[in-house]
Amino acid sequence: MSDQRTADTEREEDEPASPDQQTWAPWGGADHADPVLLAGRPSTIYIYAVALLLAVIADFTAFYQVLELVMADLYEVLVFLMVAGFTGVVLALAHFAGQLFRDRRAGDASASSLVTHACLILAWLALGALAFWVRYNTDAHADAGASSGLSVSGTPSPSPAGSGGQSTLQGAAIFAGLYLGTGLVAMVGGYLTHNPLRDGFVRALRHHRAATETHAIASRRHEIAAAISEFRTAEIEAAERVVEESIRAHLALAEELKQVARLEITRRLQDVSATDNVFTDDARPYTYRPFPN
Repeated sequence: MSDQRTADTEREEDEPASPDQQTWAPWGGADHADPVLLAGRPSTIYIYAVALLLAVIADFTAFYQVLELVMADLYEVLVFLMVAGFTGVVLALAHFAGQLFRDRRAGDASASSLVTHACLILAWLALGALAFWVRYNTDAHADAGASSGLSVSGTPSPSPAGSGGQSTLQGAAIFAGLYLGTGLVAMVGGYLTHNPLRDGFVRALRHHRAATETHAIASRRHEIAAAISEFRTAEIEAAERVVEESIRAHLALAEELKQVARLEITRRLQDVSATDNVFTDDARPYTYRPFPN
């Protein structure tokens, strides 16, 4: 039964889809190895970078106000460092949560557990709730003491009359909305821009491009060397033909001189048999003329 079902499935995959049937493009998949996602970072990464930078500035300003109210006795440098650390932690938690959701959608086994996702989200929400509670209660106490405590310069400004409870709640609500907004920016940005295979792909592509350029240079040098080798080989062959022609010309001249000597001896001695066995048989009893190359 299972074999028949597998065969039917393969047959359905092999059969072309009808024009009326809904088809999906072979790109834009959920896997990290999708060619479109590996081809490079989208142009929207710059928008995300600008939005994240603005989120960092906004969170830093809001957190600075809170810690300035709570830790008024600390030096400004220490408050600045604590605010920077707190801002980095909350944005990193949101960013890592977005990355884990992306890995889970891509089917990564390391991100299959929901415990890690829950821990990141709960930690991010707990820090936000803590900052909201501190901001709300600090503003309430500051209003009770006739000072708003919202100045980032270290000097509280006087609070307007009759605006205590309402301004405290509104300020805390704005702080909570800003915290959620910046966290969502970091989370969605981490989800959309995360691809652990892209760095390896870009590195392999860079090495492949360098190897291709090296291969092209080596191929060019090899072609030049091969051409020089063919030219030298042709020169050697031409020189060997010249040597061979010269040897044949000298041998023909030697045979001609032998014939001339034989005839001269015969003429002087008036005896044809006098030159028998003096020279070997004439292999070329005619004048040799080399053929043109």
